Amino acid sequence: MRENMVSKFYLFAPVVKEIIKTYVENGQSLIMEGCYIPFGREKDFADDYQCDIKYICLIFSEEYIRQHFADIVKNESVIETRLSTDITADDMIKSNGYNLEQCKLRNYNYIFIDHVYQINHDIIETLQ
Repeated sequence: MRENMVSKFYLFAPVVKEIIKTYVENGQSLIMEGCYIPFGREKDFADDYQCDIKYICLIFSEEYIRQHFADIVKNESVIETRLSTDITADDMIKSNGYNLEQCKLRNYNYIFIDHVYQINHDIIETLQ
């Protein structure tokens, strides 16, 4: 699964980077799914872009994934239509563990979803 995500990123990386830069230059807002923004992305943007980019990861706990896996899969295409991923709960737990580790290592902002998936927009405004 991770190899597929990595190859997908490298295929789209130059395009995604320029899309983000265009949005920043035009003072527009954009929400970009995390698989298109790799850890270490700060090296790809000059400081004048960095100050306008808010990077926030949503991290599910193992407990949350185990209790809500069917709901997560059922709602995977709510925002954008996805091809079937055939992801397992164990794959998702491993991926979220890696993402949490990277967020802590790189001092990135993240929201840890443990019991209830409810995101307070005021918290997002205070991040970064």
